[in-house]
Amino acid sequence: MSSKQDRRLQAGIWAEDPTQLNEVLREFDRRLKDSGSEQRAGRRRVFRYTIAETQNVLAPVLHLTGAVNEYRRLSSETVLDCRLLLEVCEQLQAESDTEPFVDIACELIHELQLNLSSFSRWCGFQERQSHTVLRSDVLGAEIEVEGDELIIRTDLDGSTRLRGTVAVPMFLAFWRARGHRLSNQSFEDVDRSINRRSLERYRTRLCARLQQVLLEVVPIENGFILQRSK
Repeated sequence: MSSKQDRRLQAGIWAEDPTQLNEVLREFDRRLKDSGSEQRAGRRRVFRYTIAETQNVLAPVLHLTGAVNEYRRLSSETVLDCRLLLEVCEQLQAESDTEPFVDIACELIHELQLNLSSFSRWCGFQERQSHTVLRSDVLGAEIEVEGDELIIRTDLDGSTRLRGTVAVPMFLAFWRARGHRLSNQSFEDVDRSINRRSLERYRTRLCARLQQVLLEVVPIENGFILQRSK
């Protein structure tokens, strides 16, 4: 991609709809399987790709590696191992002056393929979740996902819309957590840009947004809890 802004824009699209990234990676995975041949190189088992084959394998993702790196920073919930994906892509691009092929350890290829399979299943789950009303009897509330927006409804006939690259993933993390509780570390892991100094500020902002439906995020020992307002 031509600019950092373009890469961030593409990463944001994937964060909102990971199925788009999954389509690209499924094609990459198919080429990865079809183009390489498993061989023995000394004591190791490797997948061997000719230089022409590496270009074919990389074609779906070569111009997207920068966006994948941005996606890694942006999406804390994804099961995709972006570092592993980028490592394999980097090795595929390695050209030798003396060898007309590239060898990649079978263990690395198999690990990536397992991860891509897990990511594909996770994307399917996320897509089903986006079309399903999610109910919490503990909170007396339900949520609906509409694109980059959440609609939160409560039994008190209240509703509010929640948006934002911090607010939405943070709320969903609380919603999905057992008892709607998160530890300090888990709270920070919702967004890797969050640090201890900004933690309270984000909690306060989210809590203020939820007051419209009488929900609140309050501190507990070593963490926070999403609950009905008392």
